[in-house]
Amino acid sequence: MLKKVIQQKKIKMQIKNTFPPNWNEIKKVFPKAEEQQAVFTFGETLHNPFKAEITRDLEIHEAVHSKQQGKDPQEWWDRYCKEPEFRVEEETIAYGTQLYYLKNTKVKDRYLPSRVIEWYIDKIAQTLSGKLYGECITYNKAKTRLRHFIREVDK
Repeated sequence: MLKKVIQQKKIKMQIKNTFPPNWNEIKKVFPKAEEQQAVFTFGETLHNPFKAEITRDLEIHEAVHSKQQGKDPQEWWDRYCKEPEFRVEEETIAYGTQLYYLKNTKVKDRYLPSRVIEWYIDKIAQTLSGKLYGECITYNKAKTRLRHFIREVDK
């Protein structure tokens, strides 16, 4: 699934500067969402209520969530909000795909240096283990999972 998402020239998602339909439930579980300028995918719509910059790697991350949600985004969101382990698994796949894209995309005819990829892994592990996601995984476990994901995809 992830390589298909990455290889798409144009991702089929609508981007709207609106709150997702389940915003009231989201903000109860993720009170830091506004402070962090989070974006949210509900089905094939990327909701960007805080008007954050949507980079290609972020768009890929959110496209993974769109695929994960399948035909019932509300059911996915219910699990995502209620089950921290499910949330960590889903985010590991989305962030891992985002990292894989960054690692394997040329910028000015060169791949990003490994130290830059390590910097991204560090920042993403901080985010994944932080308040935005409810501190449901430690920083070290998040970092280990992300590295493992990238190694598995590279095989």
